Amino acid sequence: MSRVNVSTLEGAVLDWAVAKCQNLPIKYDPMGFGSGSEAGFWVWDDDPKGYITKIGRGYSPSTNWQLGGPIADAQNISLISPSDGSTTCSAYVKGGECTQNGNTLLIAAMRAYVCSVLGEEIDLPEKAFH
Repeated sequence: MSRVNVSTLEGAVLDWAVAKCQNLPIKYDPMGFGSGSEAGFWVWDDDPKGYITKIGRGYSPSTNWQLGGPIADAQNISLISPSDGSTTCSAYVKGGECTQNGNTLLIAAMRAYVCSVLGEEIDLPEKAFH
């Protein structure tokens, strides 16, 4: 495991952390590819009609408003667009207790969500994210 600050999470790593917060069934390389684009983490529900999708592609709440928007809404995450020539977006949860920044509103929102659920630092499995 590797301990990282939530404020540095992006891409599939941030999406993995969001899936973890949502208690989704996460499996590493469930089809045994070993390497390549299909290896990595998946949301993988073993139920015959369960949800199965690649984290960072099919499951990407940090880039897809259809996935991240409902999370931000349900968690009452406040979004702040860049101002005064800045390109940094901000988001906060719990009255400002968990404030995070990002290059986009969704990245900031998902970081704030992860921070509110898991704390400012989380453990990442090393084998999956290098």
